[in-house]
Amino acid sequence: MKFNRVTSVFVITLLSILQLGLAESSEDSIEEGDKEVEAIFGEIDNLIPKDIMEKFRENCKDMMEKVEGDSEEMKFMMIAPKMFKELIKIKTSITDESKRKKFEELLEKLYNSAKKGIDETSELNDEKKQKLKKDLDEAYNSRNNPEVNSKTADQETDSEAANPETNSKTTN
Repeated sequence: MKFNRVTSVFVITLLSILQLGLAESSEDSIEEGDKEVEAIFGEIDNLIPKDIMEKFRENCKDMMEKVEGDSEEMKFMMIAPKMFKELIKIKTSITDESKRKKFEELLEKLYNSAKKGIDETSELNDEKKQKLKKDLDEAYNSRNNPEVNSKTADQETDSEAANPETNSKTTN
C-alpha cells in the first residue's frame, strides 16, 4: 500500500511513540517494530473508507497542536487515549462483520504497543505513566460502550485544555 504524506507523518509519529525505548532497543528490533506498525495501519487503511481516515488523521494533527509537551513523542503519547476513542468511533463505519473483527484485532495490537511505549518511556514519572495508562485503558475499554463514544475527542481536548491538571508538561 502506498502512503500519502499525511499518512507517512502520522505513521512516523506513531512509530516514535511506540518505540520510546529507543536507547535500549537494537536497530533490528526498531526496524521490526516500525514494519509491524506500518503493517497495522496499512491494514486499517484497507478497512476504513479513505475520507474517514483522512478526517481521523486531521483530528490527530489538530489534537497534537493543542497539547503542550517537550517532544513530538510526548505530545503523541498524551493524545493516545483520545486517538483510540476516535478509532473506536470509526469502527461504526465498518459494516462487514469480518472487517469489523479484523479492525478489533488491529486495535488490540495498537493498544498493547501503546501500553508498552508508556511503560518504557523515561519522559514520564511513574504517577503520570499510571494516569496515562488508566486513560488509555478507559479509552480502549470503551470500544463496546456507545454512550462513552458519543463524546468527540475534540470536545475532550477542548475541555482538557481548560483544565490545567491535564496539561502534559511533565516533571521527572
